Amino acid sequence: MLEADALRASATGEVRGKPPRTLDARIKRALREGLINQEDAERCHHIRLIRNAAAHEWDLSLETEDVLPSLRALHEVDHSELLVFHEDLEFLLQQVYSASCGMLVMKLIDRLSAFGR
Repeated sequence: MLEADALRASATGEVRGKPPRTLDARIKRALREGLINQEDAERCHHIRLIRNAAAHEWDLSLETEDVLPSLRALHEVDHSELLVFHEDLEFLLQQVYSASCGMLVMKLIDRLSAFGR
């Protein structure tokens, strides 16, 4: 959406910088420009924290900084009505993290398709 917004702005002569490189900065810009709402921005940040932990920790566990709180937050916002929260990393990554990522992608694709209209 940031790239599409930048192209649209460029076509109308509006000056906008290129989309940021980091996911954190992209989330903040998308929120600031109204492309995502606060709830989706928070969801994105929790996904980013888990992703960063997985990328930088050889021995990822529920004790790894930011992992358990972010998994709890994703569970609460996306899955609390269907899944019981179990402090089991494999379960949480498969049932909570992956599902939240998929749900967010579908929502963003839907917004992107409406964005061009």
